[in-house]
Amino acid sequence: MALQERGGIGTFGNIATIVVFIIIITIGLWGAISAVRLAPTIFSSISDTFTGTPGIEVSIPSTEVRSGEVFTLSWQDSVHTNGIYTIAYTCTPNVDLQITSNGSSANPLPCDTTFAIPATETSLRLIPILKSGNRASVPISIVYIDNDGKQQTEGKTSLTVIKGSSVVAATTTPKTTSVATKPTTGAAPAPKPTGTPDLAIRLVAMGVIDSQTGMFVQKNVFGSYETVTYKFDVANRGSGRTGSWSFVADLPTNTSQLYQSPMQNPLGPGDHIEFTLNFSAPVSGSVVIHVDPTNAVSESNESNNTLYQSISVVY
Repeated sequence: MALQERGGIGTFGNIATIVVFIIIITIGLWGAISAVRLAPTIFSSISDTFTGTPGIEVSIPSTEVRSGEVFTLSWQDSVHTNGIYTIAYTCTPNVDLQITSNGSSANPLPCDTTFAIPATETSLRLIPILKSGNRASVPISIVYIDNDGKQQTEGKTSLTVIKGSSVVAATTTPKTTSVATKPTTGAAPAPKPTGTPDLAIRLVAMGVIDSQTGMFVQKNVFGSYETVTYKFDVANRGSGRTGSWSFVADLPTNTSQLYQSPMQNPLGPGDHIEFTLNFSAPVSGSVVIHVDPTNAVSESNESNNTLYQSISVVY
């Protein structure tokens, strides 16, 4: 009897061993099948990590550019379709950048602020201004953003600005020369200017008013919920008085708003006045302002009476 009992226990142990072995094989086969199913996803994720999305290739004529000299910043990108590019550069204490185009005056390009460019453009003409020292480096980035506001590609470069042969200022102030004259008794008053006036318009700045600080923040990429603040200046560059005049502004809003100004006071030679327009619910398009649209003022130059400025609304 003792031998029979030991034989029964051995048989049961063998059966249990076989069952455990079958369970182990089953678990191993299930793990192998799961690994095969997940392999494409795993390898695809690894591939994406190593390859990534192609970036924007940014180039400049030289790594060193003299202060005050115009240079062209260009870029290549295979992704751009119908969105916008934005340019931004890091604030550096002694360097400013200005943006210009053929036949137009330079305008300041604020640092640490995105400036929008249509996706059809792949270059910008810039002027670096070195305010102090002999050289300084400026990081510049170009980002492509599609129409729904998502970033797609980015490119970066670094520009070294070196001291130029002459000092170039963003704006110039006309010099006033004083001439000492002997008082003349009974002298007649100086005659009023009798030349021809010339009304000219230029952009001062565009951006928003920060709701927290109340300060003006310059930019040209907006959200549809923001109120755009647009500043421009009208000057009389001619030699005669203008007489009364007005302007109209076509504003890019979802209701296609047209603003007609009241009649403005006459401007003498050299006089100018700055205006601020605020409009809400902006859409991508252009601000178009036309000074003296009815040609009430006879001017020496009618070609500088209109201002076009594109804005982009991406979120």
